[in-house]
Amino acid sequence: MRIFQVKGQTWVIETPSVLIPIYRLPPDGSRIILIDSGNSGEESQALLAFLEKESLTPLWILLTHTHFDHTGGNAALQQRWRTKIACPIAEAASAFTPRFYKLNYQTFTPAECEHYFEEFRYQVEKFILPTDQVIELDGVTFTAIPTPGHTHGHTAYITPDNVACLGDLLISEATLEKFNIPTGADRLLDSQSKSRIRELTCDAYVLSHYEARSEIKQLCDHNLASSRLMYDSLLACLQDGMFLFEWFASARSALGVKGKNDRLRLVFERNMLSAVEYLLDSGEITRSWTGTGWNFTKTKK
Repeated sequence: MRIFQVKGQTWVIETPSVLIPIYRLPPDGSRIILIDSGNSGEESQALLAFLEKESLTPLWILLTHTHFDHTGGNAALQQRWRTKIACPIAEAASAFTPRFYKLNYQTFTPAECEHYFEEFRYQVEKFILPTDQVIELDGVTFTAIPTPGHTHGHTAYITPDNVACLGDLLISEATLEKFNIPTGADRLLDSQSKSRIRELTCDAYVLSHYEARSEIKQLCDHNLASSRLMYDSLLACLQDGMFLFEWFASARSALGVKGKNDRLRLVFERNMLSAVEYLLDSGEITRSWTGTGWNFTKTKK
């Protein structure tokens, strides 16, 4: 891990999975507010060791959303420093029981959520409403920007240094190349959030995956174009009359998706399911009941 300055009191901790923005409180910068806490397991333990080595005390974790690679350090930091957590209210249910992770991982059973996310229990001290424009934590004021889509309650934040911490709203070009079907809970809202954030004027932007940069307009366009390419790729895999499991299998084969473990395979199915929902809502496909299941057909245009 390493730490680097973005602007003023806004720094970033670079972990193997994500970039974690931090705000260092005056006068000496030793007290910090993290925006997300990274992954769990070895990475969370490495984060604790890194904070100890750098003599940094985490007062708060300000969550953008509650995917496992953004909340993995929550419990460990609370146990070590009694770190407080502020969370968008639409994301907060999973803090109370791993079974509620099903809100973000729809293809997992409740028992699978308990199995995979048992270590992610933590306490939320502050709930952030979609109408909250300003978040004050220990005298530090952040601007909150609701950016739903990637998850239902995803929220971006602007630090007092005018640095936008975008969570997973945007993904770097290099990272996009690694994902056949990027995550999205509501893909229409996700596209709308990307389009709105394109007009944001900040001095710097931090993407959790996996970049700090000075402008985002071209990246927004690239992310939106990649979404369209994803839909077109899925449509190319659909033969009219396919059942959903047949379409999934066709897409896996065409896109070269294997998945290193069952959790990643379930994540792929969740991501594809939300893409199918978008194609249904946009009228690009239809589904019909055959008596034994739903089959899917491309809309003739």
